Amino acid sequence: MNLEGKRVLLTGASGGIGIEVLRQLLQQGARVVAASKEIESIGRELRELGGLLDQPGRLLLVEGDLTDPAFRAGLVARVGDWGGGGLDLLINAAGAGDFALLEHQASRGIDFLVALNLTAPMDLARQALPLLKAAPAALIVNIGSVFGAIGYPGYAVYSATKF
Repeated sequence: MNLEGKRVLLTGASGGIGIEVLRQLLQQGARVVAASKEIESIGRELRELGGLLDQPGRLLLVEGDLTDPAFRAGLVARVGDWGGGGLDLLINAAGAGDFALLEHQASRGIDFLVALNLTAPMDLARQALPLLKAAPAALIVNIGSVFGAIGYPGYAVYSATKF
């Protein structure tokens, strides 16, 4: 996919895979709405891109909690309103793990992982569908994990939510 001028919503933009995906998107000419629970680190990580970050309409950083349905709704609305609107690509890269045997997992932790790793990407995709369907060739990319595909001790909740 040629990313020049494409409108992208990226979650989990401040860490690990997300920050590298953001870097690649910007270098390839995409216009990105980058959502993360902590956006301050994004600027530090992207210093080497210098001029790219100074170009209006190239990057919108949105800080918030993807487990909050109101934040997700507001995020999709902002994407629709930003820079002429529309959406060509949704990349769900946000995720978390709490690696422990299932018997040691707290209910609250299980609820959080389900909300972030499973519910949030599904709900964002559902809400973004009208924007994506209006684009000529839109895509949804969900970043998984090798531990989402295999059962491994201590990874039961993570595996179930990232599969």
